[in-house]
Formats: sequence, C-alpha cells, structure tokens
Amino acid sequence: MTARDIVAGINLLLPYYNDPEGQHISAEHDELWLDATDRALTPEDVEKMVALGWHQVSDDDDGDDDADEEFAPKHYRPEEPWITYV
Repeated sequence: MTARDIVAGINLLLPYYNDPEGQHISAEHDELWLDATDRALTPEDVEKMVALGWHQVSDDDDGDDDADEEFAPKHYRPEEPWITYV
C-alpha cells in the first residue's frame, strides 16, 4: 500500500459521509480503518477501492462460501468499514 493509494481511498470515501469533516478514521497496529459510509458506494467506486488495496472484514458468519477468498467487489457490504494495511 502506498501513501498515494491511502489518500486516494480516503478521498474517494469522503463524499459518502453525511459529515465529510467528521472523524471517520482510526488505526490499530498496521491497519488503517475508515468507518462505514452513510451511503452505499457505487459499484464503480467499490471497484476503485479494491483496486487501491482497500478491503472489508466482517465478523458476521453468514454461511458465505466465499469467506476464504480474497476480498472482491462482490463481497462489498455498505454497513462495514474499509481497511488497508500500512
């Protein structure tokens, strides 16, 4: 993950928050987290986020057979935060 990809992902998500100036970012160890957005991303923007190296992780076990797959746009859940490694 490059600094440019981190900044691009943040800039892509900001318009999806009701308060883009609010606190939507956190970090833990080597992970940077952006809160779930207030509005769902367009399919095109989900693809951009994935191409930039961002992903989502859910603790929910919904019986999805794709659970061990690498994150892909088809796994997008609007209610989940976005994560990247730094």
